[in-house]
Amino acid sequence: MGEVFEAQQETPVRRRVALKLIKPGMGTKQVLVRFEAERQALALMDHPSIARVFDAGTSQEGRPYFAMEYVKGVPITSFCDKQRLGITERLKLFLRVCDGVQHAHQKGIIHRDIKPSNVLVALRGEEAAPKIIDFGVAKATDQRLTERTLSTEIGQIVGTPEYMSPEQSEMTGLDIDTRSDVYSLGVVFYELMSGELPFDGKQLHKVGFPEFVRRIQEDAPDKPSTRARSLGSASETAASRRGMRPEALYRQLRGELDWIAMRALEKDRTRRYGSASELGADIERYLRHEPVVAGPPSRAYRLRKFVRRHTIGVALTAMTALLVIGSGLALGIQARRIAQERDRANQESARSRRIAAFLESIFEVSDPASAKGEVVTAREILDRGLEKIESELTDEPGIRASLMATMGRVYANLGLYQPARALLEKTIEIQGAVPGHAEVGENLFDLARVMHELGDYSRARSLLEEALRIQEHRLGPTHADVARVVNGLAIVARSSGDPKTARIMLERAIRLKEDAFGPEHPEVASSLNNLALVLDSVGDVAAARSTLERALRILEAARGPEDPSIVGPANNLGQILMRNGEPATGRRLMERALRIDERVLGPDHPGLAQDLDLLGTSLLETGDHAAARPYLERALRIAETAFGRDHPQVTGIMNNLAVLLTRIGEYPDAGRLAVAALEIDGRILGTSHPSYATALTTLGEVQLGTGELDDAGRNLAQARQVCERSRACDRRLTAGIAYGLARSSSRSRDRAAALRHLREAVGAGFHDPRLADEPDLAMLRGDPEFDAVVALMR
Repeated sequence: MGEVFEAQQETPVRRRVALKLIKPGMGTKQVLVRFEAERQALALMDHPSIARVFDAGTSQEGRPYFAMEYVKGVPITSFCDKQRLGITERLKLFLRVCDGVQHAHQKGIIHRDIKPSNVLVALRGEEAAPKIIDFGVAKATDQRLTERTLSTEIGQIVGTPEYMSPEQSEMTGLDIDTRSDVYSLGVVFYELMSGELPFDGKQLHKVGFPEFVRRIQEDAPDKPSTRARSLGSASETAASRRGMRPEALYRQLRGELDWIAMRALEKDRTRRYGSASELGADIERYLRHEPVVAGPPSRAYRLRKFVRRHTIGVALTAMTALLVIGSGLALGIQARRIAQERDRANQESARSRRIAAFLESIFEVSDPASAKGEVVTAREILDRGLEKIESELTDEPGIRASLMATMGRVYANLGLYQPARALLEKTIEIQGAVPGHAEVGENLFDLARVMHELGDYSRARSLLEEALRIQEHRLGPTHADVARVVNGLAIVARSSGDPKTARIMLERAIRLKEDAFGPEHPEVASSLNNLALVLDSVGDVAAARSTLERALRILEAARGPEDPSIVGPANNLGQILMRNGEPATGRRLMERALRIDERVLGPDHPGLAQDLDLLGTSLLETGDHAAARPYLERALRIAETAFGRDHPQVTGIMNNLAVLLTRIGEYPDAGRLAVAALEIDGRILGTSHPSYATALTTLGEVQLGTGELDDAGRNLAQARQVCERSRACDRRLTAGIAYGLARSSSRSRDRAAALRHLREAVGAGFHDPRLADEPDLAMLRGDPEFDAVVALMR
């Protein structure tokens, strides 16, 4: 009925507008009423996702017009495809459309023609801004949009056929409410997800009008995932426009996004989302990884609908089935099924009661009446619980194994790796005697994690390889849970000094996760974080940085900038920046991670100790000792309170604080910390563990400061031997040992050895611009090789 021009408004505001006029010769009463109604509908609304009306009037030729916001955009589907937006970005954009439609409904306006060409998207800077336009066939629910009579003729289509709801297709105009717009939103949602319409528009127009209406009102479309998978060569195009492969698109759509689409497209509007805001709320639940309200219709509901459409056929079929099968057989089968379900439920109930009673008995030891005034620690509760498992559950191997596995994981989380190892090994042994036990793969994974912490990387790798075989056999080689085991193998390979294998494994884990969840899923970010650590360990700082930046973007987009999941990547990226010439930016990033954890965990949570230690150590490496000290001291207080002194995290912080105290000349306190860390690591981790090498290096640095050159040289040489035997020390530790040996040799006046160790340090990645001012290397000044290294550092 109208034509739209780009125009320039001169007064009272100079701006570009879209000017809509009635076409010449279209001034019938019905068209004039529609035009006036659209103008009034737009004037009622004020929402960023709805194009605004600025002015209205009549031209010199008597043609009504109104001037509205100029939207230099393209249809939402075209925009998403051109920008190759992933599923998550499409959902977030679509949420803003839902919000705009909800605003219209709150103003009493039903759009009745929601489709991609009426939802234009333009870029405003870096942000995509959707605008809903064309309220030319809008309907008011509780008010009159015009003083003139507005009516819809019987038999007149209002809306666009491919996007109209079943009740709209009846063409009476008498039974339309806001849920009709919800259906149209569902069609747009379906198209944004799968790349296709629920019903092929070309086919609809070929079959003739009565058949077209019947299909809209009765036929159920394929689910979006099914449609996306069945497009043949077009599947590749649809998937690539969403930044993924066809199988990954199918997996991401399957399930919750299918359910949301089919709920919005329900024929029976009482089963549809009641409003655009309800549809939007379910999408937000999906994005927050919460259960969605939508779900597939029950079988009973689908059966009732089928019977309504095929009453005569169903009746005849049912009568024949009853005559052939007989009621007795049906009742017998049903009775047997009921008995089986009852027995299964009774077994599960008995098992649950037994586990609950056992757990209650374990925690009785913390009751004041039982404890008799003594403080009972978590370790004591676990130890007493283990005694009860050994003595009371010998006749229940399944329950016994499940409880032992759980307690093994708790011991491991407390840093008590030896008892955790014993429990998990016993669990796997018991489960080997329980046919078809499904938890063996998970428990092998947990035992491998413990062996990794104990430094037995060979055993950890063999356990993970066995877990991988089990999980691939149970779930298939491309299942998302398989990626977790592959990720574990990569971590072990990195710790074993095999970064090449670690990188291959992590790249496989990332592919598996991208296929399962899509490229913008938080699970992908987790493996990207691990990949960045591998890249950094081999000196590929630029690749490590870009990988961590991608991980952070994914997590911030999926979960928000203040979510705890960003803490790990933020800390890792911050360390890289602080070591590579951007200390201020890196520090801000690490302080942000610290604030998030402190807000979420509280000021005394053990998880906070790691953040404080990382920030303190990074500041120490930049030479800002005064800023680093309070972070490291607070980290040590928190960790000792949470874990006691006999814990690897505690000794790690001790080492870092000892290094700081050495560099500011507080040798007695530094020496006490270094000796304590060395004794604890040797006792709980063994003298072949990389942490023991770290403690030896720290003690050697303290001894260099106190002038105990022979002891320093012996400890540093022993640290190098530990690294050579285990082949598990990272490049930074290897470089630190070599640099310590260079200082020791220089102090001992062994110029050749000092230069040799310095070359080793530089080859392992050592970099410190203050090298020329190091007093321990004074004898090397003036040596051409030393001067070349100093120039390189600068």
